[in-house]
Amino acid sequence: MEGNILEIVETISNKISGEDISMPKIKYDEENTIFALDIGTRTVIGLVGLVQEGSIKVLHQAMVEHQSRAMLDGQIHDIPKVASAVEKVIAGLEKKLKYKVKRVAIAAAGRSLKTIKCRVDQEIPDAVEIEPLMINTLELTGVQMAQRILEQEAEQRIVKISIV
Repeated sequence: MEGNILEIVETISNKISGEDISMPKIKYDEENTIFALDIGTRTVIGLVGLVQEGSIKVLHQAMVEHQSRAMLDGQIHDIPKVASAVEKVIAGLEKKLKYKVKRVAIAAAGRSLKTIKCRVDQEIPDAVEIEPLMINTLELTGVQMAQRILEQEAEQRIVKISIV
């Protein structure tokens, strides 16, 4: 039996109760879905969610365990093996979706990440409405400030950094 878990549970429930009520088909495409990827120490997990009325409904999931110790304590030790696991997860989801995944949301965590806190202020006259572009500009200014702080620290320790 193929389909997502909700379809399977409803189909079984309807057969047990003797009803023939089909679950409505969900219309989804690249524009109203999000793809999330978690690269963990033991597994790579991908989720595809449908954005509906301010919430997210999980449509499909795929999981692949790392074949060997490609990840240790949250750190990648074998990039090709981790990349292979990611490719398998994406391929599995694309087969279920019947379209190519183009945008991905990821979260990065681990011991080797460095967090820099900084503050950016901007005076705005009372009559001026705050617009998304103004917020984006402040956020980018904060990122640039954090980058400068990291570069200064790196120069003191002679460590090369890359901002991704």
